[in-house]
Amino acid sequence: MAGADGDYSEPAAQTRSKVEAQAVIARQGRFTHRCFPRELAFYVSIPSATDPTLAPSGCSAMFVLVPAPLVSDMPGADWATVTASIRAQVLERMASHGSPIDPRQIVCEEVYTPVDWQRRFGLYDGSAFGAAHTIRQLGPLRAPNYSREVPGLFYVGASTTPDTGMPMVVLSGRLVAERIVSQLGSPLGELVAEPALA
Repeated sequence: MAGADGDYSEPAAQTRSKVEAQAVIARQGRFTHRCFPRELAFYVSIPSATDPTLAPSGCSAMFVLVPAPLVSDMPGADWATVTASIRAQVLERMASHGSPIDPRQIVCEEVYTPVDWQRRFGLYDGSAFGAAHTIRQLGPLRAPNYSREVPGLFYVGASTTPDTGMPMVVLSGRLVAERIVSQLGSPLGELVAEPALA
């Protein structure tokens, strides 16, 4: 996440419409070698392009997502060095795609590495996308939110349906709550015990 002193919502291309998000796809690059590919794929969102209240006038709020290997794929990695290299590559690729950002204009920045995701948010092996973020793990193809082997065992979070990302993770909790209510045949309010009075 970054804040920049400059309005980066206007694309350099021929269109005059404001751009909020852009994906930069690599021609090649799968995590087959358990490290970052030579050519990065990443996603850039500039939410201040559509909601100017997210940044001061003349400035931009940005979010850059770079898919990363798991913590166990890069044991002993010097994440400060890795982060600096990835940052430079992202800025270079953005410039080559017509969206240059002057690094001197980045006035605030926060980076989360897989180690941060693991330590700060309890995500297994630093995976921000749950079990896997592959075609076979997208949306309805993800693991179901209930156990087929253990009756009454349910799952919520990024590794189960409906998908990854905060809205989908919250929705997974709601879907499980509805499934439990459906199986018990009782309104949710009746399932919540009243707290004991002290």
